[in-house]
Amino acid sequence: MPESLGTITEFAVGLAGFSGIVVALGDRPGMLHPIDRFRVMALLASSLGAALLSLIPVALADHGLSASLAWRSASAVFAGYAAVVTFWLVRQRFSLEPEELVNLHPGMWALGTGGFVGTIVLQSWNVGSTNPSAGPYLGSLMFLLLLGSLLFVRLLLSRPAAPVPTGEEDRA
Repeated sequence: MPESLGTITEFAVGLAGFSGIVVALGDRPGMLHPIDRFRVMALLASSLGAALLSLIPVALADHGLSASLAWRSASAVFAGYAAVVTFWLVRQRFSLEPEELVNLHPGMWALGTGGFVGTIVLQSWNVGSTNPSAGPYLGSLMFLLLLGSLLFVRLLLSRPAAPVPTGEEDRA
């Protein structure tokens, strides 16, 4: 198994941890704007997904599966994960109010959904390949890290104003 899987796991866990710190130390802890909530959830899906998915091929190989079967099985899991995340992203995006969508950059939206659809295709190809390999799997993990990193930067530098609390929230 490639040693880069361990590095990917460490980077992904660090990215998820730092995003938690940013949220906790934000302007108004506990009061995230809906677009920030969307970004944090997508960031966690990308970073924690990369961390967990980078462990699967190693675990499969450690349990005696051949490299080919380990990559094929891991790619099947990855394709399923990417399909679930893609469905969730689309569902969450369409649940945002029109005034919140102003803060959703169309390029980031295209990169995220297009990248996840591309990941589904690439992992499905690796599952059906006569010789599944690490390349498509590692490439898709790198996409998750890239997306998570970009979402982290957007969370830091492109934050809308926090919603104003209503009287009902003060009573809770």
